[in-house]
Amino acid sequence: MYATDNIAAARKVADLLAEEIGPKGGEVAFLPFQPGSGTNDDRAKGFKQGLKEHPELKLVDEQTTQSDYNIALNVTENILTAHPGLDGIFAANEGGVLGAAEAVRRADKAGDIAMIGWDASPDEIAAVKEGVVSVLVTQNPFKMGYEGVNAALQLIRTGKTPKSEETGTYYITKDNVNDPKIKSVYDPSCQDPPLFDD
Repeated sequence: MYATDNIAAARKVADLLAEEIGPKGGEVAFLPFQPGSGTNDDRAKGFKQGLKEHPELKLVDEQTTQSDYNIALNVTENILTAHPGLDGIFAANEGGVLGAAEAVRRADKAGDIAMIGWDASPDEIAAVKEGVVSVLVTQNPFKMGYEGVNAALQLIRTGKTPKSEETGTYYITKDNVNDPKIKSVYDPSCQDPPLFDD
């Protein structure tokens, strides 16, 4: 299987929030997307493991977005009302990120709340450039597909079962969003294939 190590990448999210919020720490909220799904649960597990290493961060709310923009918008608005001093948000997939980002915009708190998101859709990249989202955790789907096809060919030609491989995780910020190597990961093409080395 060629995939991201969701637990390890989500564990790193706690570090990123701590860096963005600063040494005094503060209140954070978590927006999972589909409890019960393997990917969601791995990201939740990793994030909560990471939080244990940062006692300065207090998880004050957790609400599922069901991968839906409007639900994410509504639950984030409710969280911001219940916790007006909120310092950070981790939204674990695209729908959650975009809905939460809009809630932060409407509350006029862009730049005041550290937001870590997952995935790298064009609208998410725009939110990074705008300064609403601090960091995006992104995978390398081009490499997943490339290595998966190669593995299938190897199995057909040799009968040898390929080993699983972690395909890398990248962290997109306002500082590196225009870097050609990072851009090749979130906007890949065969003419400009994404970075394969970690």
